[in-house]
Amino acid sequence: MLGLFLVAAVVGGAGGLIAVASGSVQDDALDLSGAPSRLPQRMVALAVCGLVNAGCAVGMSSFRRWGVYGVVCTSLVAFVVNWKLGGVPVALPGLIGAACVGVFATALWMEFD
Repeated sequence: MLGLFLVAAVVGGAGGLIAVASGSVQDDALDLSGAPSRLPQRMVALAVCGLVNAGCAVGMSSFRRWGVYGVVCTSLVAFVVNWKLGGVPVALPGLIGAACVGVFATALWMEFD
């Protein structure tokens, strides 16, 4: 069961990045100013979140609490970045992983170090 939740955390967090990389979202949904696009910076932020999320998933597989905190925090940061890129439909899949981690961690919190 642990493996299923960890896979859901990583795959759910990557959902927004896949949508952006596929070309379905190329504009900033909320950036209505005439300033240059921040798309490249946001793509780097998503890539960093994905790497940190994978590392925290390894920590969760070792039953470390920092892994739980890390997955939830990176999922929330990725949600905000995805929301700025494409709105709620692009950002919402990223919360699937955080929700799965929440269910898993709540059930087994006493087992974590």
